Amino acid sequence: MDTNNNSAFKKPPKLQPPLQQLQHYNSLNNQLTRLQQNMAKLEENIKLTVEQLKNIQRFGLAHGAIFMAANRTMQKNMLIQYFTASVPQISLLDSKKARREQLIVFVIHDNDTS
Repeated sequence: MDTNNNSAFKKPPKLQPPLQQLQHYNSLNNQLTRLQQNMAKLEENIKLTVEQLKNIQRFGLAHGAIFMAANRTMQKNMLIQYFTASVPQISLLDSKKARREQLIVFVIHDNDTS
């Protein structure tokens, strides 16, 4: 058995240096093209992200404002319920007058704290 003539173990012929260099440049050119395409996509994604961040910031500000307004409204309603529940029900006119006076005190106190 002659192992020197076995075709499965033959090495491919070496490429000529200029041809090897051209193939290497071609490969680098393809990689550079893909890199430029990816950079263009990245730039588009960054611009889109910046726009979305502006909208998210506005959404966050609106959400915070709504939360603060709801909190303030709930506090006022709780105080109004407290004051109206603590007024004795003597007569309808006296009750309305007492509630009005308590609400006036509440509004004055509320304006002082804000």
